[in-house]
Amino acid sequence: MNIFITIFLSFSMIGLIDRIRGNKWGLALEYDKGLATMGTIAVSITGIYCVGITVVKHYAGTISGWTQGLPIDPSIIIGCLLAPDLGAPYITVGLSSNQNLGYFSGVVVAGCLGQFISFQLPVLLPTLEEKEKSAVMRGFLQGVIAAPVGFFAGGVLLRLSLREILINMSLISIVCFLLAFAFVKAPSTVEKALLAFGKVIAIGSQIMFAVVVVGLFQPAWQLVDNGLVYQVLTILVKMIVIVCGGLVFSKVCLRCFQRQLSWAAKKMHTNEVALIGLILNSVNSLAMVALIPQMDERGKKMNAAFAVSGAYLFGGQMVFVSSIGNKAVFHAYFFSKLAAGIVAVIIAMKGKQRRTILSEEEHKAENIKMYKENI
Repeated sequence: MNIFITIFLSFSMIGLIDRIRGNKWGLALEYDKGLATMGTIAVSITGIYCVGITVVKHYAGTISGWTQGLPIDPSIIIGCLLAPDLGAPYITVGLSSNQNLGYFSGVVVAGCLGQFISFQLPVLLPTLEEKEKSAVMRGFLQGVIAAPVGFFAGGVLLRLSLREILINMSLISIVCFLLAFAFVKAPSTVEKALLAFGKVIAIGSQIMFAVVVVGLFQPAWQLVDNGLVYQVLTILVKMIVIVCGGLVFSKVCLRCFQRQLSWAAKKMHTNEVALIGLILNSVNSLAMVALIPQMDERGKKMNAAFAVSGAYLFGGQMVFVSSIGNKAVFHAYFFSKLAAGIVAVIIAMKGKQRRTILSEEEHKAENIKMYKENI
């Protein structure tokens, strides 16, 4: 267990103790907010995790065959569909004729895009209120546009040739740039299309959940292995503990570092909660999502953009990749996600905002209001 997970676990225990003591420290409410997300998260992650992994693992060869006739490595498709800690490196290295290309797909592409497709999009979206989805989806788009920066950085650190990097990131990069072009030309149309796609993903995750549940009660209809179900329940409990700890952590930060957070928020033209969200995001994006209603529009987009590639930079994915035991692979994972995440935040900050930037007096008033609400 890494130091960041230990910190969140500690804050979660503090919240639990305060809950037992009757909210004497004012932290029990944040702990309860974390627990309240369990139902929604359980439905989303159980279906996607169990059915999604079963399909990808059983049909990995068929999926990689979609690249037949193309110059890109067949493992790239798997990297776009699975997160590193969902087993992507083990599948991609086996599919690729070049070990470094296999790690490029299973660690770099999977870490910057696969984790977004297989986890962030289907799990985060259902937890959001309808009014939050527009800004978050625009942030997601900006994060996808920044992903090729991570691909390139990871390829260089894995010592792939420039030709190998450009060829194997070409197809995904073209899709990212087409999205960027479409967003510039017709932002409302792209936004509506992405929201519709998000709804399809959410509905699909619920159908997959039903498939898993039916299989548990009717073994004859079982499509996924029970081991995956038990595995996802363990993951779910860990995730909820991290969410609870993240919310308690954010409350403590708002109390103890109000002045410093206000100064940094003013420089970035956002609010303090958005900055805390970025910290939580780098460990576990679910802890950040619970804070989205308290963020301004710029903060929502910044955090959503960072979540595409930068989420779990210090979390469970980092631990999983470090267990591979290859320094070059670990460096490629870490710096590809960091580079793509930073660029995504910059794009989100530079993007046109729907509201004007606050004047100094308005910003000060908003900070005081936010502080009072969180005491």
